[in-house]
Amino acid sequence: MIKDRLLKIKVVEYFVDNFWYPQMEVNMLSKHRISNVPKLITDVDVLGMYPDISGSLHPILGDCKTLKGQSPISRSLWMKGLMDYIGSKKGLIVLSKDIEKEHQITSSLLDIQLLSEADFGLYSKATTNQSITIISALKDIECWDKLFEVDKRFPVLKTFLDFSKTQFWNESSSNYQLRSSLAILRENKGEFNPSNPLHLATVLNHFSIVAIALNNIIVTLFNRYLTPKSKEELNNDLKVFIYGGIENYEFLNNLRNRFSGNPVPEKELTLPEWDMFLELIRLVFEQPKVFSYVPIYLKEISFHFLADGDKSRFSLAPTLVRNEPQLSNYASRLSSYLCKAANLPPEFNEIYSGMLIL
Repeated sequence: MIKDRLLKIKVVEYFVDNFWYPQMEVNMLSKHRISNVPKLITDVDVLGMYPDISGSLHPILGDCKTLKGQSPISRSLWMKGLMDYIGSKKGLIVLSKDIEKEHQITSSLLDIQLLSEADFGLYSKATTNQSITIISALKDIECWDKLFEVDKRFPVLKTFLDFSKTQFWNESSSNYQLRSSLAILRENKGEFNPSNPLHLATVLNHFSIVAIALNNIIVTLFNRYLTPKSKEELNNDLKVFIYGGIENYEFLNNLRNRFSGNPVPEKELTLPEWDMFLELIRLVFEQPKVFSYVPIYLKEISFHFLADGDKSRFSLAPTLVRNEPQLSNYASRLSSYLCKAANLPPEFNEIYSGMLIL
C-alpha cells in the first residue's frame, strides 16, 4: 500500500487538473555506477511532466510527508539538490503540519512551493481552472494500488512495473528512453494476455511513457526545421537522432552488419516497422504541440482498465479531446504502431483502438 497516500493523491489530483502527466513512486538511481547492480539513491513521491510553450515536456517534483524530526526547509534543500540532479525547474512540497513563513519564503527562492496540507487546498483552487470539474481514473488511489501490486498476481509484469517507476526516468535522453522502452516491450511480448484488464492496463501505461520520450524527439526535430523537405530527409535525420548522432549510428550499423553472419549487408539500422513510424511522425508534425497531451491521455485510458464501475463517468479523456480534436487520432496511431512493432496479439490493438477514439 502506498505510504502517505492521502497527501500523494492530492498532488496527483493537482497535476491532473492542470493536464500534467503524473507518476507516483519514482526511484532515482546513481548516474555513476561502480557496483554490479544499479543503486537507489532516493525516490520522488509524485513526478509530473508539464508542457512548455513549444510542447516539450519537463519534470516537476512533488514531495508529500508527515514530517516529525525534520524541519520543512531541510526538505526543501533536499528537493533543490534533487531538482538540480535530474534537471527539474520546479518543486512542490506538501506537509501535514503548519510551516513557518521564513521557511516558505526561502523555499520560493529555490523555485520550490512549500505548503501545508491546508494551504495546498487553497493553492490548488487558485492555480487550476475551476470552471470545469475533472473526473479522472488517475485520481483514484485504488487504481494506483492495483497497478503497483500487479506483479504480485502476475510476476511476469514486474519488469514493466519497475521500468515505469525506475529505469525510464533514469535514462540519459529521450532517444535512449524510446529505444529501451520499445526493446523491453518486444522482449516480453509473449507474456501479455489481452483478455486480462490488468495486462491491458500495464501495457497501455507503458505506451504512455513511450509517448513522453517520443514527444520530446518530435519537438526537437520540428523546431529544427518545421517540416522536412522530403520523406528521405526525415528518414535520415530521425535515424541519426534516435541512435545518438551520425558517428554512433554508423558505428552501430557497421557493428550489426559485422556480427550478423550475413555476407550481404542487411537493411540499415532502424526501429521496427520503420515506415509506419515515419508516417506517424509526419502526421504529428501537422500539430506537434497536440502530441504533448498523448502521454496523459494514454495513461488515463490505461487506468480505466483498473477502475471499478461505469467508466463513462470519467471526464478527463473527453475534455482533452474536446480541447485538441486530433489527440485521439495521434494516440490511436501511436498505439497501433507499438502493437505492430512489438508484435503483440492483435486483440490489443483492437481493444485499444475502440477505447482511444472518442
